[in-house]
Amino acid sequence: MKTTFLGNNGLLASAGIALFLFFFIFGMPTPIGSLTPLLTVGVLLWGVLNYKIYFLYFPKEFLFLFLFLFFDLLVCLSIPVVMGTYDFSIIQTKINFIASLLATYVLARSFSSNNKISDKQFFNLLLAVFSIQVFLVVAMLVSSDFSQIITSFTRSGVQGMRVLESYAGARGLGIADSNVFGLAIVMGLFLFLTFFLYKNKFIGFKYFITLTLLGGIASISAGRTAILGLIFGILYLFLNFKNTRSFVTLISIFTIFIIVGYFLLSIDRNSIQNETLGYFYSYSMEPILNYMNTGVVSSSSTDILQNMYFPLTEQQYLIGDGRYMVAGRYYMETDAGYMRFALFYGCFFSLLLYTYFVYFVTKVSISNKRCSFLLLFFVMLSLALHYKGEVVLFAVSYNKVLFLILFFLYLRSMNSGRRVV
Repeated sequence: MKTTFLGNNGLLASAGIALFLFFFIFGMPTPIGSLTPLLTVGVLLWGVLNYKIYFLYFPKEFLFLFLFLFFDLLVCLSIPVVMGTYDFSIIQTKINFIASLLATYVLARSFSSNNKISDKQFFNLLLAVFSIQVFLVVAMLVSSDFSQIITSFTRSGVQGMRVLESYAGARGLGIADSNVFGLAIVMGLFLFLTFFLYKNKFIGFKYFITLTLLGGIASISAGRTAILGLIFGILYLFLNFKNTRSFVTLISIFTIFIIVGYFLLSIDRNSIQNETLGYFYSYSMEPILNYMNTGVVSSSSTDILQNMYFPLTEQQYLIGDGRYMVAGRYYMETDAGYMRFALFYGCFFSLLLYTYFVYFVTKVSISNKRCSFLLLFFVMLSLALHYKGEVVLFAVSYNKVLFLILFFLYLRSMNSGRRVV
C-alpha cells in the first residue's frame, strides 16, 4: 500500500491528495466557473503563508525561469502596442500559466522536501491521477447514463455541449476544463509516463498493460494526438532495451496490438448498436481504414492541420502581426502551435521561447543525470505536440504535470542528492 500511496499518510489522506492533484491538473468546469483558479490561488496563499519553507530559498534556475516568463509576458504586452493591434487576448493565458507554474512549484517543493515520500510513491501518485481520468472516460464511453450524470454538471457550457453533440458523445468525456486538445496532450504525457514507470519497475506488468490499453482508449477519446505519448513510450522502452524483461515486454505489447488490431478490423461498423461506441470506432480507426483503402495514413484532422501551415511574410518572421484572436477566432484560422506563436510575435521570440524551454530541461537533466534520457523525451514529446497546438510554455494543464516532475526532480536532487533510477 505504501507503494501506491504517500508515506505514512494513510489511505484516506493519500486518496484526498490524489483527488486534489487531479482537480489541480485537470480542473473541472462548473456553472459558476472552474475549480482550477480557486485551487491555484489556494496553493499560492499556502506558499505565501509559509514563505520561509517555499520562498526563502528559491533555486536560481527557477528564479531565471520565472524572470523569463515575465519577460515573455512583457513582450506579449508590447508587440500589440508596437503593431497597433492592441490585441491582448493572449495575456490571460500567459498570466494563468505563470500563476499555475508558481503553484506547481509550491506543490513540488512540498513533495520533494518530505522524506517519507519516495520517488516511487511520487510517480505512483501521478499515475493514480491518470487512472482516475481513465476510469471516468472509459466508464462514460460504455455507459450513456453515467456519461449524462457527469456531463450534466461538467459540460454545461456552450463549447462543452457542442463537442458532445458533434462527436455523438464519444469525445469531451472525463472531468477536465479542456474538451479536446488540452485533455489529449495531458493524457498523452501520462501515457508516456506509464512506460517510464514500468521500465523503472515502479509498477508491475499487469498494471502496466491494463493502464496502457485502457489509457490508450481514454486518450483517443480525448484526441488522437495523445497517441504520440504511446509512440514515444514504446520508443523509450525500445531504446532502453537491456534484458529479457524488456524483450518480453516489447513482444507482449506488439502481440497485444496485433490481436486488438485484427479484432477491430474484423468489426462491421454498421453492427455497432451504441451510437457513441460506433462513432468512437470510426474516429479512432479512421487513419488505419484510410490506409487500407488508399495506401496512405491520413485523417480529416491531419489534412486540416497541413493546411494550417503556410508561408509567412518577412514581417511575420521578424516580429509577427501582433494578433492572436480576431472576432473570437484564432487569427488566420490556424490552430497549429508553431504558426500561432509566429503570427503573434514572430519567429525570433518564438525561437527564444523554445530555446529557453530546452535550456531549462537541460539544466534539470544535468542535476539528474540518471534520468536525462527521460527528460530528453519530455522535450521531444512537447515539441512534437506543439506542431498540432500551443504546448511549449503555454498549455496550462500539460505543463502542470511536466513541471511538477521537473521541479520535483531538481529539488529532490538538490535537497537530498537522491536521483530517480
